[in-house]
Amino acid sequence: MCDFFPVFRLFEIGSEIHGELGEVPHIAGVLYNAHGNEQDFFEMKRIVECIFPAARLIATEGRAYEHPWRTAEFIGGTESLAVFSNCILSVTSGEH
Repeated sequence: MCDFFPVFRLFEIGSEIHGELGEVPHIAGVLYNAHGNEQDFFEMKRIVECIFPAARLIATEGRAYEHPWRTAEFIGGTESLAVFSNCILSVTSGEH
């Protein structure tokens, strides 16, 4: 998909089913730019801050497919609201 669409945004608002908890609301967002830069980072940060105005951003350790120095978590009170990261495309696309 990235070969045909060098820039795209994908957002989803819905519910996840969590056993006894029932349906739990969630939101997901992806911003992809083949020639991305720091402006894309701040644009996604701005979007999340609009949705969660009281949240704060803290650095966190990335998972295997996330950039090790470009991963953060939005915290609201004591709860994690969102993970914010740059994915490493060669890992996510199966290329090595």
